[in-house]
Amino acid sequence: ANVMQNQTMTLNDSANHIYGQRVGDIDISLGYADVYKLHAVYESLAIGTSPTLPTLVTSSATGSFTAGEIITGSVTGATGRVIAWSSPNITYVVLTGTFTTLDQVTGGTSGIVATVTSVTAGSLDVTSRYTLDSGQRDSYYDISRIVRKSGALAPTGRLSIIYDYFSHGTGDYFS
Repeated sequence: ANVMQNQTMTLNDSANHIYGQRVGDIDISLGYADVYKLHAVYESLAIGTSPTLPTLVTSSATGSFTAGEIITGSVTGATGRVIAWSSPNITYVVLTGTFTTLDQVTGGTSGIVATVTSVTAGSLDVTSRYTLDSGQRDSYYDISRIVRKSGALAPTGRLSIIYDYFSHGTGDYFS
């Protein structure tokens, strides 16, 4: 399985007339079959800028965090799921609480510890406006998509969509 895939969608009506490829569409294609978990959808303030993902700048890391791993703050008890680790930056999805520079974060599976030196909250989290349609049907697999809920505001900025999906390779099973 591929965990914590990050996809950024932009709106460009004049150049892109394909339904499901624009942020203003009710259905937004994720481009993969078998997406099984929607973690977050972040919206930027303007269509000309990409959303900022929540990020911790760290120091003194004792190793490498892994995508999908839960991190926990030592002082605040805040938790997040790692999207990517590129030392010294951890991009993550907020699960509970708010990290601060008083925290050391510990990886739930790796046991790695790092000191937080800076916190970026990230763009507006609009996940609650969407549901995941995995594309799985009784007779076929379709491409997965997120569907904007009835009555939810349409985005005016770019979207970053964080999700997990099963990858398809050769052989008789999916991993």
